[in-house]
Amino acid sequence: MMQRKVIGLIPARWESSRFPGKPLAEIDGIAMIQRVYEQCLMSKKLYSVIVVTDNVAIHQYCRDNFMEVVMVDDDVETGTDRIAIAVNNMHNVRYSDIFINIQGDQPLINPEAIDKMIDTFDFEIGVSVAYRDMLDYSRLNDRNVTKVAINDNGHAMFFSRHPISKLQSLGLFAFSVSTLRNFLKQDDSPDTTEDIEMRRFLERGQIVKMVRVDDTGLAVDVPEDIKKVEDFLEFKKEIKEKMLDYQE
Repeated sequence: MMQRKVIGLIPARWESSRFPGKPLAEIDGIAMIQRVYEQCLMSKKLYSVIVVTDNVAIHQYCRDNFMEVVMVDDDVETGTDRIAIAVNNMHNVRYSDIFINIQGDQPLINPEAIDKMIDTFDFEIGVSVAYRDMLDYSRLNDRNVTKVAINDNGHAMFFSRHPISKLQSLGLFAFSVSTLRNFLKQDDSPDTTEDIEMRRFLERGQIVKMVRVDDTGLAVDVPEDIKKVEDFLEFKKEIKEKMLDYQE
């Protein structure tokens, strides 16, 4: 029996309204898209990792740094549209395959969170989204952070940038092939009120399974977030050095 393939797809768009060109923004000297890619390579479950972009500069950077990359049309609204087009253009895609959408602005994405999304995937539902408890309540009113309300079955009821809950929806999604292909067939407009692509699934009556994961939840939405990520990396480095000193 042929083993199921699980492919990680990283949508990387140049024209971000809050931070143009952020995939190539450097974090401690390394482009953000490369940091995301390298985190994905540490997953134990992904068969391959592919950057999906609409930009020549990002495409060239990935090729120069030995990252698998494909180009798609730039006339789409969301990362899910972008990866759905990429999957539709792929050869030898089987309906047993799973596609993981890892946002290109999450340079600290936990590889174990990716693996949990794979282990818990439900083909009957066809789409799942990672979430975490919001530990920093000061971010409840941060419109760069998407919150989610979840029912007793573990399914999403609503996504919003408003403080509807203390659960943070993360930019880590899992899809079946059929879900992505149906997504492309739908002739509807993306959510324009809050720019949350997962709301399009709910508006169509699609069940969205929520999966609790262990992750920092740190994403780069605006230029100021670069410093937050660098500070976190420095903190981790200091902790590691202290642990090594203690062991000696």
